[in-house]
This record gives sequence, C-alpha cells and structure tokens, in this order.
Amino acid sequence: MMRTWHITTVAAGAALFAFLAAGPGAAATARDTVPELRAGGEPAASTTEQAREKLSSAERDQEVTEVDIADFGGLSGADEVFEIRVNEAYIDDDGTVTDGLGSSETAPEGMDYAVFNIQITNVSDAPAAWDGMDHLATGASGKTYANDIEAEFAAADDYFPGETLNPGASVETDAIFAIPPGENLVEVELRSTFGVAPVTLAP
Repeated sequence: MMRTWHITTVAAGAALFAFLAAGPGAAATARDTVPELRAGGEPAASTTEQAREKLSSAERDQEVTEVDIADFGGLSGADEVFEIRVNEAYIDDDGTVTDGLGSSETAPEGMDYAVFNIQITNVSDAPAAWDGMDHLATGASGKTYANDIEAEFAAADDYFPGETLNPGASVETDAIFAIPPGENLVEVELRSTFGVAPVTLAP
C-alpha cells in the first residue's frame, strides 16, 4: 500500500512539474478547451465564435453604409396606377438643379441634392396624374428625407407633376431629395398619388 501511494505521489508531482514548466500558454490552452456554460447547462459561444459574429455584424453595417446612389439605376417597381423605373440616380455636383431654360433651385445651405431621374408609365385603365408629393428617402444613418417639390418643378422640362397621363403614356420626371453631404441613401419610397401605397426601391 505504501509503495502504491509513493508511486502515485511521484507521478502527480511529475505531471505538476511538466504543467508548470510549460508556462502560461499551457494554462491558457487548458482554459480554452474547457467550455463555458450558459444558464441551463448549454455551452456558451467560444471567444473565436463571438469575434466572428462581431466581424460579421461589422461587415453587414459596412455593406449598408457603402451603398452607392448610382446602384439605384435600373431598379423598377409598380403600384396599381404607375410603373416606375429609375433611369439614373446621382448627387448633383453644384447643388443647383435646372430645367436648362432658366428655371432653377438651389439646395439649402449645407445640403446636397440627391436626384432620381425616373421613367413613369400609366399602367392603369384610365387617365391618371403623377402627384409625386410624398416620396421618402432613407439614409444609412437611419434618418429619412422628404422630397423637395420645388426642386422637382424647377428641374422639370417635359412633364410637370400633376399633369394627366393617358393609359400607356410614359414620361420622365425627377424625385429630388436634399440630404447632408456624406449621407448614403439605402432606400427610396416613391408614391405616385395620394391613397396609393408607395413603391419601395433598394439596391
């Protein structure tokens, strides 16, 4: 019995010596291999998994903020009255929109104009007018912006909001928003007329 106890003690001492000789790295490794437990006894996510989740979340946020306004070009949708297609979308360079014939409108101080040139087509069975009064743009910041009606009228050349279009008629018009410099728009809601649900477009 004494011999067995002595052998066990020596073996335990040797194991302890090897553990200590391996240094802090061994202790860290040992800790990493022991799973944490959540309430209820379920294993908690490892540090690596948590880091990966945080990275994925950061990447998703970055994807949202990196939407280019030009990416709206080509997007389309329709409500019960009008089909809408974005011909192009851009930030106006000088902050002033014009019809080229003398009519113009300048963005409020400290703001840029985000311009959506759109093709609208009356797909209903009766004459209808595009009002364009309640458009809404959402930025990556989470803020929303109403359209600038005065700017839209100033930029209009072929079609003015409110004019009647017969079934099948198609014209170009603009949806214009005054937004802070550096804001990235991630979604627009284009409402053709009062009482009709908006068409939501997002790249």
